[in-house]
Parts: sequence; structure tokens; C-alpha cells
Amino acid sequence: MTIRTNITLVAIMLLGVIASQTQAEDLKKLLARFEKDEIVLLDVREGVEWKKGHIEGAMLAPFSRIAFDPECRKIIASLPEGKDVYCYSNAGKRAFFAANYLSERNGQPATALKASMQSLISAGFKEADLRPKGFLEQIKEQEAKDLGK
Repeated sequence: MTIRTNITLVAIMLLGVIASQTQAEDLKKLLARFEKDEIVLLDVREGVEWKKGHIEGAMLAPFSRIAFDPECRKIIASLPEGKDVYCYSNAGKRAFFAANYLSERNGQPATALKASMQSLISAGFKEADLRPKGFLEQIKEQEAKDLGK
């Protein structure tokens, strides 16, 4: 490799690091607004993905159903006025299309997050606890039985 190629590769890597740091800082600011209840997070992944894990306090409106499903339309209609809406998905594609749909067709301003749910969790957003109620008690009882107590 030439020196020019090496310099180019280093510059590209540095830009990637700077971009990820900027995104992390932006997500921290978003988290602060979310904790103050200034924004709404709209999860536009599918119900199956939601059941596997989602951000605590987010609302579900699957992108595949956002335009025609009456229940999904009720969720969209219930979005609070005056709060910024941020859509998230796994890679950001569905979030982009959902935000466009909400802005153009529904008149609800929305912003697509490029960050995945895992990025949101890494930035400090809490993942919803999906364990059944009484789960920890069941584990303690089973441990007590296993230990002969």
C-alpha cells in the first residue's frame, strides 16, 4: 500500500469513530428528553420483534400495519400533540419510511432514528422487563427445592 492509501484508510476510520461518538452524544441528549417526557419513542418493528424486547415506555406501531390497521391508526391518533416523535427499528429503514408516512400523510411530525434498539440501550434507554410477574419468586422457590430447603 502507498502512503496515500494508508492516510486515506486512517482518515476513514477516524471519521467512523467521530460519527459513532456524535451519535452516542445525540442519543444521550435524546435520553434526557425522553426521561423528562418531552418526546415519544415509536417502535415500528413487527410485533414479534417487540415481544422479544423493546424500550421501556415506547409505543408500538408496526410499519407493515401503520397505514391500514385500525388499531395501529388509533395508536398514531393518540400520539400526544406538542411532543416530538422519534421512530426506531432495527436498522433504521422502517423508521425512515414510518417517519415519512407520519409527516406526509398523517400530518404528525416525526424523526427517524438511525440507531438500532441495541444502540438505544447502550446509550442508557431501559429495555422493558418482559419476564412474567412473579418470575423471580418462581426462581427462588425452584432454587429452594433444588437445594433441599
